[in-house]
Amino acid sequence: MKQLYFILSCALGSAFLSFDTQAQSAFEKGYFIDVNNQKTECYLKSEAWKANDSITYRLDYKDAPIKKSLTEIHEVSIDGSFKIKRARVSIDISGDNPPLLSYVAEPEWHEEILFLWTLVEGSTNLYAFEGDGLKRYFFNRQDEPIKQLIFKKYKTISEIKTNETYKQTLAQGVNCRDSSLHYFNRLAYDEDALTAHFVSENQCAGTEPVIYPLGTQKTTVTSAPSLSIINKTEHLEDPARLSSKTKPAKVRYYGIEITQLLQQIINLNSDNAPSSNPFAIQYASNSLQTGRGISYGLSYAYNKFNDDSNFIRRETINRSLNFRIGYERKTKWGKRWIALHGYDIVLGASKLKTNADQIGSALTIETTGNQWGFGPRVGLMFGISDRIFLGTEATYYLRFIKDRQSIIGQPESIQKTTDLSLTLPVTLFLSVRLK
Repeated sequence: MKQLYFILSCALGSAFLSFDTQAQSAFEKGYFIDVNNQKTECYLKSEAWKANDSITYRLDYKDAPIKKSLTEIHEVSIDGSFKIKRARVSIDISGDNPPLLSYVAEPEWHEEILFLWTLVEGSTNLYAFEGDGLKRYFFNRQDEPIKQLIFKKYKTISEIKTNETYKQTLAQGVNCRDSSLHYFNRLAYDEDALTAHFVSENQCAGTEPVIYPLGTQKTTVTSAPSLSIINKTEHLEDPARLSSKTKPAKVRYYGIEITQLLQQIINLNSDNAPSSNPFAIQYASNSLQTGRGISYGLSYAYNKFNDDSNFIRRETINRSLNFRIGYERKTKWGKRWIALHGYDIVLGASKLKTNADQIGSALTIETTGNQWGFGPRVGLMFGISDRIFLGTEATYYLRFIKDRQSIIGQPESIQKTTDLSLTLPVTLFLSVRLK
């Protein structure tokens, strides 16, 4: 019987020991540094992290688990497995794949606070960021600011090109072995190639670097805080920065009517009528990611002439101003076409004044007009080159017009008109696209 009790005691003890060992094995030796730069040696739990999450740690195996918000963490690491560092960096947020590809070669910088994976640590460091569909690599030397290695895909009229500025950056600033341009031209923008280069760079400088393969880090920690954590953490370092975050990248279109110019050059009709579109100058600003934006149209005309007929001398001055503002969205069709649609508010004012003099007898006739309205607008643009577009548009505006006419010595007359009319797409605009 005593032997049976002994066997049962050993079995239960082994079970509890096994359970305790498994529970403790989830915690591994590491440390974290808080935003006040205080380092805490501890045992960290390997787990998936999300935005607004927290790390779980024990100061000792026997202690109860403690949680600490990621918003209070500057750096966290498990020995030999991974190191994640929180840093304020400028990051290119343009998409890597259609339909989010940009139309400009230059990076679209946003200043953000990110958690970066450490890949190589030494006198020259290599980091990676992966999240929200982006994958970017960063580097720095010791206490220098962390900078992104630029690799960007972007669209042109006929193809997709790449900006590989990272090769020039490494050739000029991370090149201890004085490698040739041929070497850097073959250097891929991926973890293996960049890690190998930074390890070689550290060894050349006499430093034995610490390597944290990203694959191992992801196995240890399923995911790290990504872009979604930024807005929650930015206020910790600089409260003023939250209200001055960089706006999404925009592309701008500057347009001018060229219908009359083309008619003069091509001379299709010797009796061409003036354009019915009153907005000769146009400007639009659209998001590179969504195509949404705001559009303006403006036209100002001034005309003055004198005539003398049948002993009647007349001076006529005609002024008019038309303005529109509205929402629009541009959508790329194929390689060279861009379609747009939007909704506008339109405003206008005009003044026509005629002074007549007949043998000492003066007469002044003055007509003023004011109008406002709203309605939809659609358009189509054709890309002559990456930056030059030829376009046209149609509008269907409802306008409310009020005209006043006054003649000296006579009562003022007022005329009110409601007009709903379609402007056909016969006016041509030449637009230049700039970032």
